[in-house]
Parts: sequence; C-alpha cells; structure tokens
Amino acid sequence: MVEKHVDVDMSFTATTKSYNIFSRRKVLEQLGSRTFQEISSAWGVQSDLKKLEHTVSAIKAVLCDAEERQARMEGRLTYLRTLVVGDCPSLTSLSLSIKHLTALETLMIGDCKELSLMETEGEDNQDLKLSLQNLIIWDLPMLEGLPQWLQGSANTLQVLRIEECENLKALPKWLPCLKSLHKLWIVDCPKLSSLPEGMEALTALRELGIRGCPDLSRKCREEDSHKIARVTQIYLDGIKFTIEKKMASTSTSKKKKKGR
Repeated sequence: MVEKHVDVDMSFTATTKSYNIFSRRKVLEQLGSRTFQEISSAWGVQSDLKKLEHTVSAIKAVLCDAEERQARMEGRLTYLRTLVVGDCPSLTSLSLSIKHLTALETLMIGDCKELSLMETEGEDNQDLKLSLQNLIIWDLPMLEGLPQWLQGSANTLQVLRIEECENLKALPKWLPCLKSLHKLWIVDCPKLSSLPEGMEALTALRELGIRGCPDLSRKCREEDSHKIARVTQIYLDGIKFTIEKKMASTSTSKKKKKGR
C-alpha cells in the first residue's frame, strides 16, 4: 500500500500579498495537469486524485475569496483617519502598507516590544503623499530611527511625540523637512544625544519638550541652542527654557570672569 500525503499551506490572512496567492494558484493548477493525471493512472491512484481534486477546488475558492477580501480591505483603509496600535508584544512589523492610508491623520503606536518600524526589504515608500497630522510613539525598545514613510507627511505633520524608546540613537537628517511641525516632544530616549542640523528650517515649530534625555538636554542648553532659537516654548527636563535667558546667563558669567 502506498501512503499518500498532501501538505497544503492554509496560513494566510486578509493582508496576504497577491503574488503569494498567485504562486499558490500555480501549484494547485499543476495538481490537475495532464502529466499529473498520467502518473497517477500508472500508480493506480485515480480515485484518490479525484478526492484531491475536489479538495484543491475548495482551496482555490478560499484563496480567491481571500484576494477579494484583501482588495476590499485596502479600499476601506483609504478612509481611515485614526489608527491605534498598542500592547502587541509579539508584533514585529505592521502588516498593512502605509501607502493605502492616504486619509490617516492620527497614528499612535506603543507598547510593542518587538516592533522597529523599519521598512521591509523590497518595500518602496518613497514619494508617498500622506495626510498624517499627529504621530505618537511610545515604548518601542527596538526602534532605532524614524521610518522613511514619515517623509510622506512632510507638509501635514503637526505633532510628533516620541517616548520611552531606549534604543533610539538619532533623529533623521530629513526631520527639518517636516515644515508643518508645531510640537515636538522627546521623552525618555537616553541614547539620543543631539538634534539634526537644519532645525532652524522648522519655522512652524512652537513647542519643544525634552525630558529624560541627559545628553540631548545639555546640548540644547549649550552648543545646539542655535538650532532651536526660533522656538517660543522650550521645556527641558520640566523647566521652561528660553534662548534669551541662556544668552543673558552666558553674558553675566563672562562679566564675572572679567571682574576677577
């Protein structure tokens, strides 16, 4: 007796990529090919092939339905305005494509221990036109940098808050391209040590808050103060800080040294 075993991968979600569905279809179609039928006839397993054919037909129907559901899902996502992703300890990537969220205004992502927000290989998010106005990120220990797709909201993003991202090492060089940014808060990101060059270009920035970032706070008080000279409200470790106050303090210090 010949034991026949067919292993069919049924693991797919509503966000299954079309190319995966197409590749599975090709495999299923091969099962019904003439060559396959001739081999099965020689081995005397026609009846089993017939049963398998019915199973294959059912699976193909399910896959087709999944593809249709995916298309409908992407269509609905174009109207989504607020998205909150939180408390997902095993989430490693966002399985939705940001390019479909063209109406999204508020995005909140937090408490996802394995999520880095890095683009997957082969994903092209350049030249995106998004409408994101508020981005709040918290408790993402795997985050080392902001995602490239955020540049798609360069003309609309108004609020950016980053909190408890212990491995965030640097802000991107393109951050000054966020021309509509009004508020920027960075909290408990101890490895972040400086603001990128060109921060003066953020003429709409009215509020900057930094807390729990020792090196970053120190530089903003001292050598990097010129980068935030245009900002009217600055809070460093819970204390309101103004460039005028800093300059006055420096001037007084110089006079005291001369007096000695």
